[in-house]
Amino acid sequence: AALPRAPWCPPRPRSAASRTGQGMASVGSAKVSVLKSDLVVRHETIAPIDKRFVVLRQIGAGSFGTVSLLRDRRSGVERVCKTVKTRGMKESVLAQMKREIIMLQELDHPRIVRLFEYAEDPQRAALYLIMEYLPGGSCDKLLSDGKCPCEDLVARLMQQVLSATAYCHARGIVHCDMKPENIILTKQVTERESSRDAPCWRCCCNRHFCAEPIDCKVIDFGLAAHFVPDDPDSILQFAGTPAFVAPEVVEVMSGGRAFGPKADIWSIGVVAYKLLTNTYPFGHHGQDYGGDFRQVFENIKSFRGVDFNAAEWQECTEEACDFIEQLLQKDAKQRPVASEALQHEWLQDRIPLHYKRLRRSTLRSFSGFSRAPKLVKICLLLIASRAAGKQFKSCEQAFMRLDVAGTGIIPIEELQSAIDNPGGFCPWLCYPRVIAAEVFKDVNLSKTQGIEYSQFCAACLYSKLGGKTGRELSRLAFDAFDDDGDGLVTAQAMVAFFASKQREELPLLRSLPVDRPFGEEEFYACLRQGPPSGCGFCSFWSCCS
Repeated sequence: AALPRAPWCPPRPRSAASRTGQGMASVGSAKVSVLKSDLVVRHETIAPIDKRFVVLRQIGAGSFGTVSLLRDRRSGVERVCKTVKTRGMKESVLAQMKREIIMLQELDHPRIVRLFEYAEDPQRAALYLIMEYLPGGSCDKLLSDGKCPCEDLVARLMQQVLSATAYCHARGIVHCDMKPENIILTKQVTERESSRDAPCWRCCCNRHFCAEPIDCKVIDFGLAAHFVPDDPDSILQFAGTPAFVAPEVVEVMSGGRAFGPKADIWSIGVVAYKLLTNTYPFGHHGQDYGGDFRQVFENIKSFRGVDFNAAEWQECTEEACDFIEQLLQKDAKQRPVASEALQHEWLQDRIPLHYKRLRRSTLRSFSGFSRAPKLVKICLLLIASRAAGKQFKSCEQAFMRLDVAGTGIIPIEELQSAIDNPGGFCPWLCYPRVIAAEVFKDVNLSKTQGIEYSQFCAACLYSKLGGKTGRELSRLAFDAFDDDGDGLVTAQAMVAFFASKQREELPLLRSLPVDRPFGEEEFYACLRQGPPSGCGFCSFWSCCS
């Protein structure tokens, strides 16, 4: 079955002809515009993935397939491969599995797991998703020793989950299965870091002196659904895990009305409840009722509010109790939307003032990115779309500093506010003078209402890769174009990346050999030299186009 239609066109697979070097595609004269979905590679078979990656071990298995840890043969970067066996699968179930691909192609947020490439191999009857590796495991690990994590850490994780949720809801997407197993930590957590009894400076929450804070990302969009902005309560499918579903979702089973995005808010409230108390508010069918989830649903339908006088709440602050109470409102109309929940004092009081400001180094990188040639910008965006993990930690933190409203994008108003209120001890001495409108226009390559996460990371990378020679940028860009990792790319394949998305012609691409594949050294030499028919002054970092 084909992937369901989406409002955008997924990137076309690289055909065998594109690697023969025969001819060069003509690039149109359209305005440069790059969408997140353009940067996710689709393969027709598993062959390029098998060639590029080596399987290290299996890290998970389910009824429909497996999850394996891979390593890139050239770069050594670790990735996760989610394999879904489709042979004999019902069409409805297959469509559900493919839904995750569609969602992850659209979504671009630092707190949502990244999809880098995928393949639908008809011969092997399987779907393959190459995704970001998150080594920390699920949030359940914070409760593995029977103790609850510190409240500051729980607040930090809930702020990140709500930020991702607000971003999804703004795009008409409801996750429908928010639970601890679908909230994955980005690093392994020690007992000292998570303990409620540990001093605040040891908990790796959101204090500025923590070298590597504990963060999380939302995964598994297989049950996610779209809703109509004009009619949010338009979802009729029953989806979710019994212990975490909202009352309105339970009503769908008995023919009740449809539900909307506030069902996710309820589920996040149950997750926070679980992390703060290590108990389920409505029971767990596998632990408490011998696998019978009907009693869990009855408990949800008869819910009248949380008893904060119970023993498990005695160590929690009043702000934490108020947060839980607001999210677990039985009437969905009384629940806050995700962007409103983000402004709760329990979350806001734990975000230091400096966390809401822009560092000078970041703005300098933005300023340099805005003046760079178009090809450099697109190469940086491609690199940013294929990178993840520790190499992007500073970019993630900088993005979250600016995304005060939790929308998942940086509108021009927030960028202007960050420029007007710089960070640092003496911001007035060496803060670069920039015009927010110009930087916003040059960084916002998708021409949308705000700067998206991958665009933000691309602009941040300029200062790290922006040496005078451009050597590191050339290497990483070439590696991003080299889909199968064989060290060779053709001009046909590279120009097709731009032509298929109606980019304007970039003169530097004309300097590439068209009659044979070429390696990274030749790619770098051509970019440094500039186009043979150019003005004589064009180079990788300076182009008259």
